[in-house]
Amino acid sequence: SGSGSNTLTFVYVVQAGDSTSDLDYVSTAALVLNGADIRNTAGLDAVLTLPQVGGSNSLAGQRNITVDGVAPVSTTVVLPANGYYRTGDVLSFGVKFDENVTVSTFAFTPSLTVVIGEITVHASYVSGSGTDEIFFSYTVAPGENDLDGIGLQGIIRNSVAITDVAGNEALATLNNIPSTAGILVNTMQPSVTLSTEANSPVSAPFTVTATFSEAVTGFILEDIVANNAVLSGLQTSDNISYSFLVTPTIGGMVQISIPADVAVNIGNNGNNTSNTLSIQYTTTITGI
Repeated sequence: SGSGSNTLTFVYVVQAGDSTSDLDYVSTAALVLNGADIRNTAGLDAVLTLPQVGGSNSLAGQRNITVDGVAPVSTTVVLPANGYYRTGDVLSFGVKFDENVTVSTFAFTPSLTVVIGEITVHASYVSGSGTDEIFFSYTVAPGENDLDGIGLQGIIRNSVAITDVAGNEALATLNNIPSTAGILVNTMQPSVTLSTEANSPVSAPFTVTATFSEAVTGFILEDIVANNAVLSGLQTSDNISYSFLVTPTIGGMVQISIPADVAVNIGNNGNNTSNTLSIQYTTTITGI
């Protein structure tokens, strides 16, 4: 616009990827007619030569204009440490960008899509606005299990909430995601069942077997609760099936049980409480 005046106005819409720290025209011949005419009222053609690029009368010399049409791009993803995570543990993720970003949760909250076994969950944004790394977390819930490594989908949900200082929305794609094969989730608590081949009533010591649903560690003889009996000889060949000898103390009921959380599986989950095994012990009177 501006025809009929001494000032002509030109408009350019910034495109994605445009970038300059100090906007100026490219040369003194940058003003071209493209088939139009620029004349004064006397009909004389205008001189199209612009002031020296970078000079005091140039665009850059009169204005400080920065153009930033470049969207923030993730450069790498920081994963939780390898290992087992159980109920209540937090999976923490970091996403690094090529520039500082601001996160606005007014309308949307960014998140990462995490696959645990066959369950899809979302690690929500927690902090990092104003820096080049933002953080997400997810708390493992009961019943979630993944013994061959969680999955991380390669996009940021609601990435529109992440912008740079110029207001460019971050690209949703996650780049350079390391392997997640070592990040395991195990919320299963081992069960344990007590059994014996002895028939009640008994009149002599008898063997009891404690069978866990999976291999456990940390299980010792002193973990077993015995009423009216002395225990001995705990042994196992596979950390799943344990046997021990029960020697009744006096005539009456013998009861054996295993409390919760005395043994743990590979995911460090404690066992559930066992059944209570009850056997009647009868003494034999001799010499009459």
